[in-house]
Amino acid sequence: MAAHNIIRAHAKAYRLYQREFKGKQNGKVGFTILGEFAMPFNDDEENKRATEIILQFFIGWFVHPVLSKNGDYPPLMREIIDRNSMDEKRKRSRLPYFTPEEIEEIKGSTDFLGVNHYTTYLAKMRRNFTDKNEFSIKTPIPEHDLMVELLYLSTRKGSVENPKVVPFGLRGILNFIKTNYNNPPVFITENGFEDSGKIDDYNRIHYHQEYMSELLKAIHIDKCNVFGYTVWSFLDSF
Repeated sequence: MAAHNIIRAHAKAYRLYQREFKGKQNGKVGFTILGEFAMPFNDDEENKRATEIILQFFIGWFVHPVLSKNGDYPPLMREIIDRNSMDEKRKRSRLPYFTPEEIEEIKGSTDFLGVNHYTTYLAKMRRNFTDKNEFSIKTPIPEHDLMVELLYLSTRKGSVENPKVVPFGLRGILNFIKTNYNNPPVFITENGFEDSGKIDDYNRIHYHQEYMSELLKAIHIDKCNVFGYTVWSFLDSF
């Protein structure tokens, strides 16, 4: 319900700005998501589905209502939560419904999409609730809705306590956004990792060199519509 109301409130704020201030200020209004990428653990069809579930729940949850052609929540997300809600003997789905008027108000209610990106995971379908992930994501989504195990790739870490360095994942998530949401203007509002206090911070230099290389490929080869990039710095999270 909290995410549902955040989306509704965002759309109302956007429409208010368009009506009252856009003509005078000519400003742009957007919103930012956590844009981590995921890939199948292997070529099994169930793990490809696991990857799609993760991307639709973590990206599509907020982006699909705003930037997809038809609006509303991702069909896959709706299917899973409605089915599980029925199995739980609930009178209504745990995923609220937008009214037709809200769907139209929400669609297109952004001038750009902000993306915070740090790393990439492997997605694997879970067999039961006792399967243990190698990490956890703080999310209100019940585990039995996802039924997906997320694993780290075997690459180096950014620092001792942080996720793995997977530069090609930035290109991957940008192409996912391009393909699924009609290539909207994207501003990478945060990219990096927490340091360990070193002054000679060569790990971060290599991180940004590699990630920016993939960003250039996404822009010039894949034609992803990226217009801005901000390093995760002392300004902290957007």
